[in-house]
Amino acid sequence: PFIDAKGLAQSFLDVIQKCDATIRATLYKDIILTGGTTMTKGFKERFEKDLRALVPNAPINIHDTPDRN
Repeated sequence: PFIDAKGLAQSFLDVIQKCDATIRATLYKDIILTGGTTMTKGFKERFEKDLRALVPNAPINIHDTPDRN
């Protein structure tokens, strides 16, 4: 899929911001990585770092099970 020049973390944030404000914290707490591309070495750490830079006070929790490919 095409990811625009904003980057994955910014695109993810744009989607979250379109959701009702009362559920945003819950959405940040349950980010689930799926698909083989997310198994790239350092993907989770980079995505989390980029996302935390955009929303430093959000309760971010990213799940990445080893069988997600």
